[in-house]
Amino acid sequence: AKYKAREAAMKAQSEKKHGSDKEERGKLPESPKTAEEIWQQSVIGDYLARFKNDRGKALKAMEATWNNMEKKEKLMWIKKAAEDQKRYERELSEMRAPPCSTNSAKKVKFQGEPKKPPMNGYQKFSQELLSNGELNHLPLKERMVEIGSRWQRISQGQKDHYKKLAEEQQKQYKVHLDIWLKSLSPQERAAYKEHTSNVSVL
Repeated sequence: AKYKAREAAMKAQSEKKHGSDKEERGKLPESPKTAEEIWQQSVIGDYLARFKNDRGKALKAMEATWNNMEKKEKLMWIKKAAEDQKRYERELSEMRAPPCSTNSAKKVKFQGEPKKPPMNGYQKFSQELLSNGELNHLPLKERMVEIGSRWQRISQGQKDHYKKLAEEQQKQYKVHLDIWLKSLSPQERAAYKEHTSNVSVL
């Protein structure tokens, strides 16, 4: 009987899953079920067969069986109810969370995340000129034009020097990022990966 109940529960669960997939997004999540409701869902087929599809009698019999059941027998269903409650809370919080706009996705900052270094020699050169305040008297657009002009005028040896500096910073960044990622919880790590993939798509 236990195996039958388990099979019925699994069947009911898969049917429930397929049903929820079909539901349109935007609707409220399905309310969490109690342990008794989950158990009833798994055995109702047997009880209806026993009482020749008399739903009223089947429900009364199930209620009596549940009330007489020992706590250790109910434990599995209590755990399932707790999981269902978590599922409901998770879906509800996902619904309430505002959708990430392009700007907000870029602004997300994770606590302790290492700062991304320049990707190449030109970016390293630009960063140096922008941070030393030498071009502060110029509007931002003109600063970028001036940086481009200066980059063209420096020797290949100097360009290689900046390229090497950028590569070194990239290596250090990867090490620091790896250490930082290992310090995160699995949930935080998943959120960070999802965020970085969203930003790269934008």
